[in-house]
Amino acid sequence: MQVSASLDSTVLQTVYSGVTMGLANARGNLLTWSEYAGGKWILQTWARTRGVQTLDSGPDARFAALSAERIVWLARTHEADGGTSTRIRWTPFSIDLGQAQIHEGPELPAVIGQLYTAGDWVAATQCPYENQVCQVLLIRLTDNAVFLIPPEAGHTILPLGMSSSTLLVGESRPPPGGTGMPEHEALLRYDIPSYVATKAPL
Repeated sequence: MQVSASLDSTVLQTVYSGVTMGLANARGNLLTWSEYAGGKWILQTWARTRGVQTLDSGPDARFAALSAERIVWLARTHEADGGTSTRIRWTPFSIDLGQAQIHEGPELPAVIGQLYTAGDWVAATQCPYENQVCQVLLIRLTDNAVFLIPPEAGHTILPLGMSSSTLLVGESRPPPGGTGMPEHEALLRYDIPSYVATKAPL
């Protein structure tokens, strides 16, 4: 993992080395990434004044998203019956995570891919259908309510970014054969308070 000294610097400094690491995410002075180590995925953070800290030791902690208020990620646990449970976890944003207070969010079905978060909200991708037809789950962390944003018939949608009141979604048709990345045909803007005011949570 490499960082630059400043936004206009071309000199990179190696701050961490691992064998298998997931996508990194950064906000301000904090960098997060997931790492596969010891047979499980753990969530790591780095800050220049704190070095590397383990935020969640797994067994499957990935896809962190950062906002001014929170660090949010997915945590999968393996149940005794052989199944898995996926939950949102979050902690207040801080670069000093040695004593982080981790909060448990709602259990979610079949969530994959990158999360987005802002204010009290999290957007997650869910693909319960064949041929990469995906929909969006909108999670309100204040009460763990989960709202569904389904795609139009024949389309798939993916969250692309959000603010505390707005969600940006890319709409596309599933790629032939269900493989490859879809090309977005439209960008959809959802006003979050207006949308959830007309929907019942799952």
